[in-house]
Amino acid sequence: MLNTLCFSVALLIIVLPAMAIAQKVESNKATPAITQQVANKEAQNKRLIEQAFKQWASGNGNFFDLLTEDVKWTITGRSPLSKTYIGKQQLMNETVTPLTNRLATPIVPKIRGV
Repeated sequence: MLNTLCFSVALLIIVLPAMAIAQKVESNKATPAITQQVANKEAQNKRLIEQAFKQWASGNGNFFDLLTEDVKWTITGRSPLSKTYIGKQQLMNETVTPLTNRLATPIVPKIRGV
């Protein structure tokens, strides 16, 4: 479940900024400058995700290093962890750290493509 969650969030980090720029492209009839801006942002996001996951795989970080301190994260459902967490520290303290501590071995991502 955590692997799927991590992949989903990583995908959103890449896709959402590009989608916002793409909407601007559509409204401005896709000028070459805006088209290049979209391509640059996508490449920048891809490098960021690849670097973060490589660091995580080598044991020098984790997916949550990508989050800002003021993140608002909602876990839906009916589990004891289901609620909205305000801030990275609350999310880490109340979900990530306790769950990670219960694992027999740490999660090590395998990047197959970004």
